Amino acid sequence: MQQDVHRPDDSISRVVRVEFDSPYYRSSNADVARSGIDPVSHYVNYGWKEGRFPRPGFDPKKYLECNADVAAAGLEPFYHYLRFGREECRAPYGAGISASEPSEAPSVSILIPAFRPDFLDTCILSALAQTYQDFEILISDDSIGDAVQSVVSKWQDTRIRYLSNPRRQEPGANRDYLIEKSRGTYLKFIFDDDYLLPNSLSTLVDIAQRYEADMAFHSRYEVDDRGRIDAATIPFGFQEPRTIDEKEFADRVIARSENVIGEPSNILVSKDALLQLDNPFMLHGRRMRFLTDVALYCNLFDAGLRVALVGNLGSAFRRHAAQNSKTKGPIYAAGIFEWEFILRWAADRGWVKDDGYLQAMARLFVELYRPNRADYPELDMFIELAGRGSGGKYLTNEYLSILDAAHQTIDARVRRSRIDRTGK
Repeated sequence: MQQDVHRPDDSISRVVRVEFDSPYYRSSNADVARSGIDPVSHYVNYGWKEGRFPRPGFDPKKYLECNADVAAAGLEPFYHYLRFGREECRAPYGAGISASEPSEAPSVSILIPAFRPDFLDTCILSALAQTYQDFEILISDDSIGDAVQSVVSKWQDTRIRYLSNPRRQEPGANRDYLIEKSRGTYLKFIFDDDYLLPNSLSTLVDIAQRYEADMAFHSRYEVDDRGRIDAATIPFGFQEPRTIDEKEFADRVIARSENVIGEPSNILVSKDALLQLDNPFMLHGRRMRFLTDVALYCNLFDAGLRVALVGNLGSAFRRHAAQNSKTKGPIYAAGIFEWEFILRWAADRGWVKDDGYLQAMARLFVELYRPNRADYPELDMFIELAGRGSGGKYLTNEYLSILDAAHQTIDARVRRSRIDRTGK
């Protein structure tokens, strides 16, 4: 008889059956024996949830208690142990990652919203290698399948907590779940394809505390898919650390349509400050599709919170073909017209004066709108509006209706792209 072999595409029943003790299961569970049902089928569908043992000595409830990431993912414990846990020396038969919380809260929660396995090892390693060591690492899995979990599981470090996003693939849900579960005074995001340089945390915590800042950021590298440097963004130079106000932010970022502060991988933010804000990653009640990070910075400045900067290079933003923000990707147009949205929002607050607004709009038309209109027809609506306001305001109902229609177009394009990619 050919022996069953474990393969990545094996079904749960097939994997469990290899080491399942059917005579033991029947003798331990008289109701199963009387029913005549296949004991493996009973265990996989009902038994493990009821705490029944698949063989002597394997307690499914105890396995889930020791491996909270497996419990959070809703995985059948004996299957997980056979496919992954045994090799990983999972508790109660060895050490393993856990979603349980250590007793003392750390200064920093490093938050990794993960949905790709490709660069995740480098990301995790860069977090563990920080010279500032008072942190926890929370990795929330937003992937379809178990690729992310498989990468995380091999890291044997008690500071790592694996979480399973309960609302997978819902925009913003993975990020918000990490914030909810974090315990640090400060939050340090890292996207799963980015990484930190060793002094990132020590640098950011130092200037946040020195200036009593609610957010701190440093300079960053841009790297390719192999980690080779493409550019270094040092927008404010290698000067002494200092604070920045909303007017400088508006002039250096909003009026130039250029996020020189960088992505969330490049910042440190106070959790208390973040929780003060209603919908911190939205702007004017609208969900951003591309410039979520810039919306956060706008909301921080608008709330009068303090932001500090330092010129040190502390992180690396990776550009690669699979990233959501890639040029000509499904959401790329939002990375153009959302700059106008932010510009109009800032102009209504007096951060950008009329002459600065007109200059910024002219730059948008020449450098972004017109070169991309053939690929993204929704940009024509903004071109036809030509930056007009009404009654001394720029966030007019006419403009907002165009913005909402453009966001709907983006959402439809994302859905089509997902169907083309996955078939569903």
